[in-house]
Amino acid sequence: MSRPNKATNHGFIRPNYGGGSFADIPAFVQQMLTGAPHAALRPSGWADGQRFRRVVTLFIDAFGWRFFERFQDHPLLQRFANRGSVTKLTSQFPSTTSAHVTTLYTGLPVGQHGVYEWFYYEPHVDRMIAPLLFSYAGDDERESLQQAGVAGAAILPSGQVSRALAAQGVRSYLVQPREFFNSTYSAQMGDSARMIPYLTLPEGLATITQTLRNVTDPVWVVGYFGMFDAICHLYGPNAAQSDADLDATLTVIERWLTRDLLGKFDDALLMIIADHGQIETDPTRVLYLDQTPTFGKLHPLLRTNRRGELLAPAGSCRDFFVHAQEEHLDEAQAVLTSIVRERAEVRRVSELIEQGYFGPNGVSAQFQARVGNLVVLPYAGESVYWLGDGRFRQKYYGHHGGLTPQEMEIPLLLLPVS
Repeated sequence: MSRPNKATNHGFIRPNYGGGSFADIPAFVQQMLTGAPHAALRPSGWADGQRFRRVVTLFIDAFGWRFFERFQDHPLLQRFANRGSVTKLTSQFPSTTSAHVTTLYTGLPVGQHGVYEWFYYEPHVDRMIAPLLFSYAGDDERESLQQAGVAGAAILPSGQVSRALAAQGVRSYLVQPREFFNSTYSAQMGDSARMIPYLTLPEGLATITQTLRNVTDPVWVVGYFGMFDAICHLYGPNAAQSDADLDATLTVIERWLTRDLLGKFDDALLMIIADHGQIETDPTRVLYLDQTPTFGKLHPLLRTNRRGELLAPAGSCRDFFVHAQEEHLDEAQAVLTSIVRERAEVRRVSELIEQGYFGPNGVSAQFQARVGNLVVLPYAGESVYWLGDGRFRQKYYGHHGGLTPQEMEIPLLLLPVS
């Protein structure tokens, strides 16, 4: 199994771009379906030159390596270990769903596509937004940006992977939760693909089977399943409820695999992927920067938009990005460091860009315009965030976004099922 690229600070892990990260998966999928060369990913024990007419990708949100290890004796995971391939990869940074779903469908690392977190500053509207919800940050309703007349194509990339596959005669199907099946974000990511909604895991898997039976062309079918991530957020990654949900998920997939897939389709590959893991957080111990006694020293050093609003919150409680005024960057970093003390470290985003944390080839102008210039990286078990008017209160017992192994290490599972 490949080994993630270790960093030295408090066990933080640097993303292993160029053959060992989630960002390498889209090119690998294209290689499996079309023979496209130059995929950097070399899965453990995987023979070069393999091709498939059908690739099924099950995307289990938050199924990090820590959970693979915990459930490694489950029959489904034993099947992959004994008859397929198991490889440890790293997430990208930030280790967040927004960055990874966008990478899967665009084929671009986070530093290029620019959709880097759940909340970030969007210069096009000069406001903080939630890109996957296509709303202003903190809004209760989805699609408030669309209601304000903002076009998806103006601020979101499009699904270049499905478009590239279509040009090679491969059809793409995205099996999505019904709650955001018709969203602006899904429409952008689903360019040249057909989207199919589902309500439950068994229903979604049965829909994948039906799609494979009905399509005779080469095909890529992606099923996204986010319930495990939601349960870990609510209860914590070590909770009995989280274990129960993952065990049920793996068991349902194993039954579906043996009933519907094994030996039923020629030239078929099953992949299980994840965007990140989760780490324990305690909502009673969150350090809210804007509620600290020394925030008065930090406030005048921060950027605002044309409405005079601070550009916050950006990121999550595990990777909080700060938009400081450039002329006060040194002072802002010093003040932040004095506030977080032993709970986190404060890094310059420019240094992380130079060190390749957001991708191997620098970052796009769009990413640069959106991202802050400082980032607070909490250590294991810590949370640093922004309370604002109360809408952003951190209520979760599990979270992700940071650089710890629990958040950054993920499995890639491959199994030929012909």
